[in-house]
Amino acid sequence: MRRIAGVVGGIAVVAALLVGCGSAPPPSGAELWRAEISNAIPEATSDWEREILERSAEQGFISDEDFAYAEQMYLQCMADRGVPLTKTIDPVTGGRTYATEAMEPGPLNDAVPEIQRECSIANGIGVRSLYASMRKNPDFRDPDELMAECLAREGLVDAGYSGEDFDRDMTSGSSPYDLDSVEFRRCIENPSGA
Repeated sequence: MRRIAGVVGGIAVVAALLVGCGSAPPPSGAELWRAEISNAIPEATSDWEREILERSAEQGFISDEDFAYAEQMYLQCMADRGVPLTKTIDPVTGGRTYATEAMEPGPLNDAVPEIQRECSIANGIGVRSLYASMRKNPDFRDPDELMAECLAREGLVDAGYSGEDFDRDMTSGSSPYDLDSVEFRRCIENPSGA
């Protein structure tokens, strides 16, 4: 019995030494975002999107100017297809919405969802979605934990509320806070508070 305990104890010491010697600090948020941007390059649907993603991978972030260009290309595509969009930024939450003007029922109105999908895919969806994700979560943290912390900061939950609690509440369909409240919307738009 003593021999087994000695072997197990020796294995534990060796494992601890290996972990201690081989452990490197975890990658930073910037390094993780750089990898995400690099992974998106093959999915680019245009030369300009590929150029933006390549440049962004080198610098480690998507610039405001590159996002604005991708957004403008999307809006122009929609206008060219007969569906001009109006961009609105909520002054309280910072949320960005795009709305069409009221349209008469008919083929063009029926085609709006497909036109939006096509214009979005063809005009920098990778740039726009990565930009939004980076703004919401610059340190590449667990999104559920970020939301839990934000909800606590906003006074919607107690300080001990966790990412697991948030995930449970969202999947169960019942939450202890108002999903339409300004505080919740502010967390959805910017959970890191950055």
